[in-house]
Amino acid sequence: MKAIKTLLVLTFVAWFGVACDSESPQSDSGPAPDTTSAPDAAKNVGPLANVFLRSPTEDNNKTTQVTLKHLTDKDGLLTGKYANVYNCTNKTGGDKFNVNLGALQLSGTLCVVEKTVKPGDDGSYLHVEPAKATDGSDAFAELMMYHHVTTIHDYFKDTLGVTHRDDSLRSVVNIQAYIDLLGRWMGFLNAAYVPKEQGTFLSSFGIDINKGEDAIIFFQADNVDTAYDATVIYHEYTHAVTSALVTGTAPDAYGLDPTPIGFNEGMADYFAASFLDTSRIGKHALGALGRDLANQNKCPADIIGESHQDGLIAGGALWEVRSKLGREIVDQAVLSAAVAFSNDTTFEQAAKAIVDEIKSLAPGKEVDAQKIFEDRGLLGCNRLQDYKEIVAAPGQLSPFIPSAQQLAPQVSPLFITGSTIAIPGFMQRRVAIAETTKEITIEWAASAGGGAFGPLGGPAGDVTLSVALKKGSDAITYDYASGKAVSDAHVVLPGVKDGNSYKVVISGACVAKGDLVFQLINTGQAGGQLARLKVTQSDTVTNTASNFDSCQ
Repeated sequence: MKAIKTLLVLTFVAWFGVACDSESPQSDSGPAPDTTSAPDAAKNVGPLANVFLRSPTEDNNKTTQVTLKHLTDKDGLLTGKYANVYNCTNKTGGDKFNVNLGALQLSGTLCVVEKTVKPGDDGSYLHVEPAKATDGSDAFAELMMYHHVTTIHDYFKDTLGVTHRDDSLRSVVNIQAYIDLLGRWMGFLNAAYVPKEQGTFLSSFGIDINKGEDAIIFFQADNVDTAYDATVIYHEYTHAVTSALVTGTAPDAYGLDPTPIGFNEGMADYFAASFLDTSRIGKHALGALGRDLANQNKCPADIIGESHQDGLIAGGALWEVRSKLGREIVDQAVLSAAVAFSNDTTFEQAAKAIVDEIKSLAPGKEVDAQKIFEDRGLLGCNRLQDYKEIVAAPGQLSPFIPSAQQLAPQVSPLFITGSTIAIPGFMQRRVAIAETTKEITIEWAASAGGGAFGPLGGPAGDVTLSVALKKGSDAITYDYASGKAVSDAHVVLPGVKDGNSYKVVISGACVAKGDLVFQLINTGQAGGQLARLKVTQSDTVTNTASNFDSCQ
């Protein structure tokens, strides 16, 4: 049953950075939407509402009265110039979906997308109060979403000059699905910005949440509502502002650079944090799994190929620059630089552009930003590291190796070796070979899934890896002049299954005293995370070793 739940989680894009299912079954009909009017209504007081300015956790469960801005619906439904908010109530009548995951066919019904909040007789929304955390259809989530989307929109527009999001952004809260195989409603601890192009893909499975529009969507989990956390709303709205700018990966001399999509996540975290003047993202929604920009994460030491984790490097660096130079300068510099970003803008390119913007805004201050970016590795990140053994604990994020299926069509040209599409891992590793070593074994285990590439998590099954080897201390380099990726690796060996792991065993010229650089290459359809990576040196040679007379 747990495997089924894992596949379900992968079916929905893992967007905010964590997903888990709800163990508590919800009723088929769900609670009735809170559309009642305030008792003993006085004269019209306008669109007042109570909301959490941050979250129940950070506001000690105390709401604050605000005025809902930009409303345009004559009946007071939560439709406005810059936000169009819907509730997804867990009752029958929603869209049917059917998703083919290869070995598993999943069918079910989405919650019903509708508007449930109406003003009371006094014109206010003060009668709509926070619901229980387990309420799968609570109306208060709509108020939170409307207020915070319009609030962050106004900041981006009025302070930073952003006008391309002057539309009524579709925003859906409380999303759950009834899964036929499980016989119950299933929630997810997640949130996402889904551009209309990706919504079109999802609609091919019957999952039509976007309705042909860009949208931000928020899920209801078993014990928390993601829409109750303002940092999550601001994070996803930032994606709506910047998503067309930085979303992919970039072929480079090391093979494949994962930092463009990592920078996108870092920017989304940064603006959410900066607006609320807090380094913590998702403190209420994610708890211990939330992210903290007051960190010391660096490239390459903390690069693993998972966009949210890699984003902590960029977000942490931006937060440190903000601490040094102030919000006004850094917010404007980051946004102004991002206007020129493309789908494959790397840490290096983004950092240089931001330094230039800071120089323009505050001449002389760019020196501080330059130093911070250099110290963090946004500038000058060398993705060749000295080898260290990897043993991932259960639930721990570990290095991710994508497959061609997960990257297409983001990577062009694809990495083709002969007739095989081969996607290089993001990192290369250098091993110091002892003088007495005659044989080396490189052993690994990888589990399918993870990462943040493609609309689905990728197919299940074995992660099929090979190993590229190059004698010496220099990195394996890639060239694209021919229209295809060509590397200067001396040897490429397929992994051989050995119980629950894979390995290659090498002897001969490739293991002479000195350095040896290796890189894992994905030649299969499933991407995955490394659970284990170990290099063993031996002073004897076994019959299973691949013997090389030369390694050049």
